[in-house]
Amino acid sequence: MTVSSLFSSLHARSKFSAKLSASVLSLGLGIPGLIFACIILCAYGYAAWHPVSRRHMNRVSLRLLVYALVANLIFGIANVIQNTVQSSSSYPGGWCSYLVWMTQLSLIFSATMFFSVALNLQLVLVHQLNGQRMERYYMIGATVFTLASTVPPYAAGQFGWSENARSCWYCNPDPEKVKQWILGTDTAPIITLAVGELMAFVVILGHFVSHEIFWRKTRVDSGATYSEDMPTPRSPIVMYKNIILRIGLYPLVSCLINIPASILDIRVTISPDFTYAEGLADTGLLSCRVLVYSLLALADPSFIRAIQEIRHSQMPDNDERFAPFRAAERAISAGGQMHQGVNGADDAEIPLGDMQFQLPKFEQGKHIRGRDRDGAIEDELDFTRQI
Repeated sequence: MTVSSLFSSLHARSKFSAKLSASVLSLGLGIPGLIFACIILCAYGYAAWHPVSRRHMNRVSLRLLVYALVANLIFGIANVIQNTVQSSSSYPGGWCSYLVWMTQLSLIFSATMFFSVALNLQLVLVHQLNGQRMERYYMIGATVFTLASTVPPYAAGQFGWSENARSCWYCNPDPEKVKQWILGTDTAPIITLAVGELMAFVVILGHFVSHEIFWRKTRVDSGATYSEDMPTPRSPIVMYKNIILRIGLYPLVSCLINIPASILDIRVTISPDFTYAEGLADTGLLSCRVLVYSLLALADPSFIRAIQEIRHSQMPDNDERFAPFRAAERAISAGGQMHQGVNGADDAEIPLGDMQFQLPKFEQGKHIRGRDRDGAIEDELDFTRQI
């Protein structure tokens, strides 16, 4: 055996060892993520079905989030299968290329849906567009963008068994051509969507900051005082801090997972000497994607409020510990008015209304009562369905 053949044999063994470790890592992160994602989707479905909590789940962003989670679940299944394939004989014929296409299709569609969630919040909050009317365009745009990114390489025969990556992936033997295909149909779309999410968050954050500046300036200029039965207006950033946090977490996760994984995909595919750590990092980032996004969905404020509504509806009527909750529900259903001070307010329970309309109303000290309040509640519910 010559020296060159010896080194070639050792390199092949190291790549096989890296592939085996990647398979174990994919199973260790992917299977729990898939199980947890199924539980979250079932919980979302139950909350949307239950009559008590249905109104909290009737939101455009939540529906887009569910589409993203379903696509993410399909991606997780395809990714686990893709990372456990050890040889080209495991999936003969067109099965290997079909597996890559399904992986890319579900990955890009889920990324497009997460971008649509951020875009919808920007259009509704900042530009005052109707989110329910825009929902169909989100779906059409996401479908067209996903097909435009995944169908051309699939139709051109670019998907198949890759000897360098030892997996079903982009299979063009020419490093320059495969680099162009990955850049154009995988890296560029994923990075563009992640950066788009981040830009939407920056615009929304700037919108909140502008209202914060307006709120502080108006309070100083007017010197308004408020009576005891009047809710004292609070800082918009304090009022909506939970919503700001939720809006910011998705772009953060997209940038931390999708962008490095897309860059590593190119490195693993075209470089014959990619390191063991690079291969594991690429596999780990993509394998934990389902779990991380499912955890974010679990912490959604609307979903938490829906679960709380279900829990409160099952409280026994003769238990005095739950009397305040029942009194609050009776007051709301009867159209009564409840005032809550600064210290007693709960940020998670504050509806996300049109702040541009609310702030001047608070500063003028106006109070909503009777039929005006009922109309305001209807407007508020209609608005929250759009976001």
